[in-house]
Amino acid sequence: MKPLRNGKRYHSFKPDDPNSKNAIPRADKGQESSHHYWVWAALLAIILLTVAIRVRLLEVPLERDEGGYAYTAQLILQGIPPFAQVSAPHMPGLHYVYAVILLIFGQTTVGIHLGLLVMNAATVLLMFLLGRRLFDSTTGIVAGASYAIMSLSQGVQGFSANAEHLLILPALGGIFLMLRAIGSGRLRSFFGSGLLLGFALIIKQQGIFFVGFAGVYLFLSYFKKPRNR
Repeated sequence: MKPLRNGKRYHSFKPDDPNSKNAIPRADKGQESSHHYWVWAALLAIILLTVAIRVRLLEVPLERDEGGYAYTAQLILQGIPPFAQVSAPHMPGLHYVYAVILLIFGQTTVGIHLGLLVMNAATVLLMFLLGRRLFDSTTGIVAGASYAIMSLSQGVQGFSANAEHLLILPALGGIFLMLRAIGSGRLRSFFGSGLLLGFALIIKQQGIFFVGFAGVYLFLSYFKKPRNR
């Protein structure tokens, strides 16, 4: 009990004192751990379900553009640079992504679609991480699930390894690294962010919108930071 102030006694308490009546309640560590496991279990279930659906699409014949990308990628693997023997209205990064896919998964229809499957699963994971970092785990799960469903839609040719699907992974990776760099101030993260966003741009020109978003976000975050006087 404290002395009188203005004729009234008052009680003091420490927020961390568990014996205080006014102590702030803390979440049970067991509940937090259980929630953590359920979140990752839900994310794993989303990715596995998406993989199960895409496995059935591995042998779908190549779409017209896929065939062109694959041919140029084969030339790259033979040591012939893009556009040396083929005229194509596409950014060079796309052909190099295809070359890496063919090199790792094989120069077949199944190999190309398997590469798309892996990149799509990684993109779902990144979508979750971004949602969790910006908001919370629930938002991350909803974001990841939403992308997984929409990227399978026939309206966006979800079964084809087109440029729109391939540029999302480095674009989101660049934005995620940018958010980490803003929090930590590490130059390596800023460099990695710029590298990934730049690569997204040379996969397809629509990557400029991700680069523009990152630039505006970085600009605004700079002015929101408290400055020492």
